[in-house]
Amino acid sequence: MDQKSVLVADDDRFIREMLRVVLSSAGYNLHFAEDGLAAVEMAATLKPDLVLVDGLLPKLHGFEVCRAVKQMQNAPKVIMLTGIYVKPTYRYQIPREYGADAVLSKSVEPKELLECIARQINPEMPVALNPVAA
Repeated sequence: MDQKSVLVADDDRFIREMLRVVLSSAGYNLHFAEDGLAAVEMAATLKPDLVLVDGLLPKLHGFEVCRAVKQMQNAPKVIMLTGIYVKPTYRYQIPREYGADAVLSKSVEPKELLECIARQINPEMPVALNPVAA
């Protein structure tokens, strides 16, 4: 199986480092953006398999990053990883209005995050967890 690529868009250095450790240990090829505009530009250029985007980003809000990425030809999967948009209604609103494939809280356990990423990249993969419907 070829190495899948993930673009992580988060302005928090600690979160980026934590995601680097978790995702690189799982074998993903990683790219990082610190703001929303850079994330959209990198997604268009790099064409990652998945974009993991923070809800609040400088220069372009995470919701708008999600929308822009999902409008690209052969759009990658997008997971919104948020610390503030945690109400249950956001789990439905963000996918419906901005096109996110999944929404996870920043308090997500690494195992759940990896399962969600794997399921988005390989939809036929059987996994019991369903973060969007949780």
